[in-house]
Amino acid sequence: MCKEKLVLYVEDYSAVREDVINHLKKCIPELEEIETADSASETEQMLREKKYDLLLLDIRLIDAERRQNPFRGTHWTRAGKKLLELLRDGEYEADGGTPHNVPVVVISAVRNQTAMKEIIRIGRRDNCILEYFNKPVRLPIIQKAVEKTLAHQ
Repeated sequence: MCKEKLVLYVEDYSAVREDVINHLKKCIPELEEIETADSASETEQMLREKKYDLLLLDIRLIDAERRQNPFRGTHWTRAGKKLLELLRDGEYEADGGTPHNVPVVVISAVRNQTAMKEIIRIGRRDNCILEYFNKPVRLPIIQKAVEKTLAHQ
């Protein structure tokens, strides 16, 4: 990894988010700044504004303040899946340009086998999801997945 990489980390629990960010910044110098989002709507907006080299995504996005779900009628556990579907289908165009494919590493507490298979099925098309980790996951494992993904870009 030579040039600085732009990573978006979507996690609704601030303590988890800060632990992961601090570890990655300390261990991967190219990650000078990791941008964060804590909701599906914020993530969607950020994906439309910038091209990211990697998306670290929590599928279960709980909105702590009970803000309106951007995907009306969608249960909160499906918001992350909807983001994956939109990514897979090329719905996000950074800076008004062409749709971009951002690799995704899922870090989630979803343990239901059927739901996990569905998430992976959505992301496997066009190799959107590169890794899927169940929480809790050790920081060095996340670090290795990030390094591996960014090294291939």
